[in-house]
Amino acid sequence: MWHIAKAVLSSDPTRDNNFAVVVIYDFLESKLAFYKHGEDSRIRSTDLDGVHREYCDVIFHSEQLFALAGDGSVEVWEFNKSFPIKTIDLPQPFAEIEKADIMQDFSIYKYSTQNYLVESLGEILYVGRVIGNFINHEGIAVVQEDLPEGFDVVFPYRTLRFYILKLNITAKKWEKVESSLRNRALFLGGNQSMSVSTRDFPELEENSIYFTDVRWRDINFHFDCDGHDNGVYNIGNKVVKPFDQLDKWEIYTPPFWIVPNPR
Repeated sequence: MWHIAKAVLSSDPTRDNNFAVVVIYDFLESKLAFYKHGEDSRIRSTDLDGVHREYCDVIFHSEQLFALAGDGSVEVWEFNKSFPIKTIDLPQPFAEIEKADIMQDFSIYKYSTQNYLVESLGEILYVGRVIGNFINHEGIAVVQEDLPEGFDVVFPYRTLRFYILKLNITAKKWEKVESSLRNRALFLGGNQSMSVSTRDFPELEENSIYFTDVRWRDINFHFDCDGHDNGVYNIGNKVVKPFDQLDKWEIYTPPFWIVPNPR
């Protein structure tokens, strides 16, 4: 049985008959597959022959598919032909990631990461989320062995920081986002990530990242983990604020963002 982790559309099927669907599927070694409709009523459905495997995120922008692999590399596929063609293969941006201050003390025993791709005002953003695997009472990431005896390991992990890169597609490289996300807020999640104008939605916090818990394997195996890692991260002061209304509830099914589409 296949496990579909994510599916994305190239365009709105109600407005464009020539659309494609790309899915990340399988559980242990995630791969890409696509379904293409249109072009003289022909329908194509097959795997994309990506070399990286272990894909964790995909987005469409300007008839291009951007596929993020678990090792941090990104493939770019053109979908404006009869069959998709891979045009760019970007390695993980090690040098740019290492410049993030929280990565100076990075240890796999203290931290884990979750990466996302987001389109914002025509640019492709690479957003890295740094999660402390075990957090002490001071909110500091520690290795599990350093927790005091009798420490209540409920809600052991917490998101601590984010870093953002943007794609210079002409130079085929990632660059650090030096300025703030002015008049924008990012929404990150397992189903969809997006950029929203805070001018259109003034109730949102400008220059912030809204995020949901994505560690569903932990939640499935550890009942103390109840989908608690949700909140708003301020990019300017680097502070995480939890969603007060969600902290009152146990969440055992993945939350997802809903995008209004008024006609």
